[in-house]
Amino acid sequence: MRLSVAVAVLAPALSAYASNILVLLAFSPSNVTANVGDTVTFQFQSKNHSVTQSSFASPCTPLAGGVDSGFQFVAANAANIPEFSLTISNASKPLFFFSKQDAVVNECQKGMVFSINADPNSAKSFAAFQAAAEASAAPAASSSASSGSNILVLLAFSPSNVTANAGDTVTFQFQSKNHSVTQSSFASPCTPLVGGVDSGFHDASKPLFFFSKQDAVVNECQKGMVFSINADPNSAESFAAFQAAAEESAASSSSAPTAGASSGSEILVLVGQNNQLTFSPSNITANAGDTVTFQFQSKNHSVTQSSFEAPCTPLAGGVDSGFQFIAANATALPEFSFTINNAAKPLFFFSKQDAVVNECQKGMVFSINADPNSAESFAAFQAAAEESAASSSSAPAAGASSGSEILVLVGQNNQLTFSPSNITANVGDTVTFQFQSKNHSVTQSSFASPCTPLLGGVDSGFQAVTPDATAFPEFSFTLNNASTPLFFFSKQDALVSECQKGMVFSINANPDSAKSFAAFQANAEASVAPSAKASKKLQRKHSRDFASAAKVARK
Repeated sequence: MRLSVAVAVLAPALSAYASNILVLLAFSPSNVTANVGDTVTFQFQSKNHSVTQSSFASPCTPLAGGVDSGFQFVAANAANIPEFSLTISNASKPLFFFSKQDAVVNECQKGMVFSINADPNSAKSFAAFQAAAEASAAPAASSSASSGSNILVLLAFSPSNVTANAGDTVTFQFQSKNHSVTQSSFASPCTPLVGGVDSGFHDASKPLFFFSKQDAVVNECQKGMVFSINADPNSAESFAAFQAAAEESAASSSSAPTAGASSGSEILVLVGQNNQLTFSPSNITANAGDTVTFQFQSKNHSVTQSSFEAPCTPLAGGVDSGFQFIAANATALPEFSFTINNAAKPLFFFSKQDAVVNECQKGMVFSINADPNSAESFAAFQAAAEESAASSSSAPAAGASSGSEILVLVGQNNQLTFSPSNITANVGDTVTFQFQSKNHSVTQSSFASPCTPLLGGVDSGFQAVTPDATAFPEFSFTLNNASTPLFFFSKQDALVSECQKGMVFSINANPDSAKSFAAFQANAEASVAPSAKASKKLQRKHSRDFASAAKVARK
């Protein structure tokens, strides 16, 4: 692990954590030195690139059976950056990679290549590999036409017709709203074709026709949102003729539905809009086959099915989204959907969150097909919820669970801490750790050996958080035994042993007992670190690496 830290000093763009090498695409760095067991993580920061393994002899041709991330699209304003990782299993020979994107320009021929363990002084150096890529004879991609690999279609649909060959892949990139790409036929432009496809077609001998089937607000097909492949502009089945047929089709009316009502497609319900304890709308009318999508907009709510008789009690076997946590600065909002298969009777739901306040008892409930003029109206259901005898809605003591979920912040404010550091929890409670900085872990140990992983114990693994992260990783487990205290630590020791620095945590540690949190933390801080003698021995073992690191540091 520490050897890899030295590598990080040699190449400052690499991650400071030993077991993970971070590559920021285009590709930066362009060549890394890695050992068996190291993990190389590619972070895609723009456009629509790939990491595809090739060979020195054929730089721009995918290696059969080789590594391939696939295309990783990144929107211009993306807050979440996709990553792809691979672990080195053989460091005895160099590995070569390229970006296979060629929809607009052949990125490989433009020098977008990468290598692992390429000796700069050998015939197969990175520079030689890049030169071979730039000189390769891969075909240039023309706009809208196929390069034999990937055709990128930016929806609405643009381009509206492409020429493609058998084996070509057409990729649709959805850039707004909630569209679809659904195959139809020239005769029925707005009707899905039975057994139709979205991509990966194998017959280029006849034209294919597609449309967006979205009609929740407006019938997009009738508005001309259609697409074709291989439609001859001079034939009776041209794209223009297909679009005209779509606009004149007799599909369902494009008039907007009434608020909360379904037009046969999708009904959107906002959960926690404007930080309020609400579902909006609070009651909807839906038909069998309709899809209800809940978009969670704040805090940490749920959509949990109950009954009119027991508004705040989960219905056995009922729908349950689970808790959906939203960070205060979140730009991507989670969604949960289900399809109505019986519209004959009303359905009732609530948010089961009660960690700070019992949201159900505060009226955060929702219904589907509740008749406002019946005894089981939404208003009656909400009143029953507010009067229910569920557990008290008073706020629990700091760190204590009210039977639902306990949130623990890991590395808050870039500190080596768990916050809170000790909690009281009951059987069935869920403890959720939110990682807020650096690259920590939650690893179970014991009071006797604070900084040694407990065999078979809980372990989140390392959870890296970039300095500009807006979405934080989480790790949860449910308590199944509350009779004895549980102890945990962060096993990160790439730069410093975080456990020995006191970054430990406990559950149900009695502050008045010999196994209190304070005693556990003191044990951790006093635990045996590798001696200076051992460190010198390690340095002698890897003298070349340490010397190189020192040389870079002197610069």
